[in-house]
Amino acid sequence: MSRFLRTLTAAAGVLVCVAAPLSGQSRADLLVAAARAGETELVDSLLAEGADPNAADVEGWLPLVEAATKGHTDAVVALFEAGAEREAKDPDDYTALMAAAWGGHLLTLRALVERGADPTAHSEDGWTALMAAGQKGHGAAAQMLLDLGLDPNARGEDGVTALLLAALDGHAATVRVLLESGADAEAWDADTMTALMWASALGHEDVVEVLLEHGASLASPDSSGPSVMDLAGFGGSVEVVKLLLEAWPDSTDPAILRAFHFAAAAGEEDAIEVFLDWGVCIDGQGESGKTALMAAAAWDHGGIVDLLLERGANPLLEDANGNTALEYAESEGHGILAGTLADAEDRWESVAKPMQGS
Repeated sequence: MSRFLRTLTAAAGVLVCVAAPLSGQSRADLLVAAARAGETELVDSLLAEGADPNAADVEGWLPLVEAATKGHTDAVVALFEAGAEREAKDPDDYTALMAAAWGGHLLTLRALVERGADPTAHSEDGWTALMAAGQKGHGAAAQMLLDLGLDPNARGEDGVTALLLAALDGHAATVRVLLESGADAEAWDADTMTALMWASALGHEDVVEVLLEHGASLASPDSSGPSVMDLAGFGGSVEVVKLLLEAWPDSTDPAILRAFHFAAAAGEEDAIEVFLDWGVCIDGQGESGKTALMAAAAWDHGGIVDLLLERGANPLLEDANGNTALEYAESEGHGILAGTLADAEDRWESVAKPMQGS
């Protein structure tokens, strides 16, 4: 059961356990449920009656970690004073301090640290309390942990850092906290994706802005993979595309044209307008001779085809194999769009013939 679902059922769990005979396991179940619900008086009573502060409930959850997850500081203190193990881990491989960071509970974090909990503890796959705070966007909790000396660039097994997690989930304020504490903006994960790449792909405008302010590189760590601009074009966030175009050092970089084509293939009409207003070559051809019009035709994006034609795209252009946008539409069975492109070809040819005869 997830932390969220356990929280919703905490109060009900207390009531059920109270009604049941208190065997050893029932007592443990009740203590966990009481800790989860923040019922400190019941926690105190159970501990006074001999309940083991380190006993897990039938699902393996621990009272200290459950209390920390929800920020029930009084219950955490009571469990500590009764001998709860500081670094014991729950089935999610979280210690109490990691759980408090995940929930962003500052008072609970402070109470745990003051009682000797290890802020550098980590799961088997290398996840730390700082990563938990980063993923959930708890900037104040992240700052507290950083002030304790935690490494902002620690990595999990999959290469993730707290910064990558915060950027991926769109937590701009936490990204700023991490960058200003020395987090490496150029770190990449197992997918060779940097924080800027993830934020651009997912349309997190505020995160992109913060990263660019702090000098994040526009270059991809893998020259054979997608660029930041490619990901922004495919993601389709108008504001992210604008930010990157303003920051891009070379207006003739082929990456811009490629991103324009990605946006056409993805059906991102608003992003297409941004590229066109910026001045991208509407009939620019990629390595295979493909244009944005061909990309939109192949994927049946009629709105983009109409927009490109209205803005002057040439439907008669051919790719390296001699195919026009019309042939892309026909080969994919997009009959209505093929009709639109056939009409467009007729119009262009009717204009071209008199010019050729003059």
